[in-house]
Amino acid sequence: MKSKVLITGSSGFIGKNLINFLKEKKEFSLVTVSRDDPRLDDNTKNHFQISSIGSSTDWSKPLKGVDLVIYLAGIAHRSGTREEYEEINVNGALRVAKQAIDAQVKRLIYISSVKVNGEKTYSGKVFKADDLPNPQDSYAKSKYKVESELRRISIDSDLEVVIIRPVLVYGPGVKSNLLSLMKWIKKRLPLPLGGVDNKRSFVSITNLNSFIYICLTHPKAGNETFLVSDQNPISISKLIEKLSLSLNTNIPLFFPFPEFILRTLLLMIGRGDVATKLLKSLEVDIEKNSKLLGWQPVQSTEDGLKKMAEDFLNNEQ
Repeated sequence: MKSKVLITGSSGFIGKNLINFLKEKKEFSLVTVSRDDPRLDDNTKNHFQISSIGSSTDWSKPLKGVDLVIYLAGIAHRSGTREEYEEINVNGALRVAKQAIDAQVKRLIYISSVKVNGEKTYSGKVFKADDLPNPQDSYAKSKYKVESELRRISIDSDLEVVIIRPVLVYGPGVKSNLLSLMKWIKKRLPLPLGGVDNKRSFVSITNLNSFIYICLTHPKAGNETFLVSDQNPISISKLIEKLSLSLNTNIPLFFPFPEFILRTLLLMIGRGDVATKLLKSLEVDIEKNSKLLGWQPVQSTEDGLKKMAEDFLNNEQ
């Protein structure tokens, strides 16, 4: 008998890719929820449209008969106010969890963020899933608050909770900063990042989907917290180099520039977060995933970046 899986936030970048991945798995039937018109989702017959997510959202119909929930819904980083993070990201997620208990859901997978661990790592130190959390901004704090409350809920009920903290996710159809970066590279505009020798962990959408799939049914995943990434970190300068080759630019697009000057300029325009992402390191340790679940990344970073670039070229306007 198939397990019924509810996916919230199904119209987002991760949601769309995850649906395409899971619909090929014969052991699952999918139910999806988004705030978009249900006609936009042709991947599943069981789609529900909701007008808003928060403390009063009624999830009873989407949850009917559901065995497993993957919670992706919410406001992304830099997209909301503190109040919106509290109502949508925190109250919305907890509302689903509480109603999932009433619906006798077996397991809820909550997609959190590596930002719960912190914003950067230092030489010789990497983030681990069981490290003491250090969320810095309102978005990260909202994610951590949900995690803490979900752990409490799982203790007081039969609902198993799995918390996954991805690093920056990339792949075909990506939006935001990585899309902007590819557009910049394609225009052959210079980037002052040639001297940046940091180490940052990324995760391809293929690897993330693979890990979520394992966490849906593996008995040892219940009530655990995981970080997920590709096998090895990569520097920003190396990332740009690989993307430029995949985008058929075939010329060096970046040049060395004093890091402190670049950081100062970004701080002056209010983009200290971009300075951290471009200049500082953020490495994660995913050994727990292998030891506990037997999971290893199924796609190399090089192959993942190539497929993302190919998709960008095919859809370039």
